[in-house]
Amino acid sequence: MAATNENKAKVFISCGQKKGTDETDIALKIGNVLRELGFDFYIATEEHTLKGFRENIFHQLETSEYILFIDFKREQIGTDGETPVYRGSLFSHQELAIASYLEIPSVAFQESNVCKRDGLLGVMQLNCLSFKNRDELPEVVRKYVSDKWDAHWRNELFLERGSTDYKDVIRVPSNALARFFHIKVTNRNKWKSALNCYSYLKSIKNVQTNATTSLETVELKWKGVNSPSVPIHSYRYLDAVFVDHNLPTRAYPSISPSVDYSGYFSVIQGPGDFDLEYLVLSQNFRPATAGFRLHLGNTLNDITLTKC
Repeated sequence: MAATNENKAKVFISCGQKKGTDETDIALKIGNVLRELGFDFYIATEEHTLKGFRENIFHQLETSEYILFIDFKREQIGTDGETPVYRGSLFSHQELAIASYLEIPSVAFQESNVCKRDGLLGVMQLNCLSFKNRDELPEVVRKYVSDKWDAHWRNELFLERGSTDYKDVIRVPSNALARFFHIKVTNRNKWKSALNCYSYLKSIKNVQTNATTSLETVELKWKGVNSPSVPIHSYRYLDAVFVDHNLPTRAYPSISPSVDYSGYFSVIQGPGDFDLEYLVLSQNFRPATAGFRLHLGNTLNDITLTKC
């Protein structure tokens, strides 16, 4: 039920979907509104197993930038004077609790006459926006979201590179001229800096032989920095691999200067094609991985590093 676009903020739609009601149709209409506003979205369906909850709900919440909580009324549980009071859609409160723990920005819409202190809403400092007419809810959501939320960001680190992301420099301590190929690591969150970012080369696969080498965990070098970790406010470049000008058929992972064991320097021996899997870890972002194909020919100008 989700649109997929890695450049769009994703909204997790948490609402009841009681059989025999219009709730599923309303959720889909809200999803269409979000798509028109430039968002990605996911509509949560009720899970009845721990595995399903962990693999679907947890993952979708973890990878969402916003949560939109809709509290539809259920059976009547009492009265407030002459006004009936209804129970809300309590299953969705579990998703709201997880979103609160993950500090995901949230908004709650609550149907009129639903008990305002039910479930997690009784302890959260979350103002619920009341609605009476379900048919009007998609447009109510449109007005709120267009005024309050931004579709053009992601709470993630993203790895990419351009064809000219390299630099020829004198490599210390060998004093040899080398070409360093860079990977751009972008922080797509507009408001939060990524702290203590470390980078790693996880594996090397020889495309011709299909043989994969899993590497010992060792920190790679960030461009222009000797420290193995950096903050990323907007973007940083990672020194992915380097090739000495006089040995263009061999590439080496660019290890952080803080590492003092020469045995970490794995040689990627060409000519040939090699798939390299990179990992970036951060203190406050989820892990980011990406694959890049390294082509080694017979000359320096034959070398390419492109995202898979």
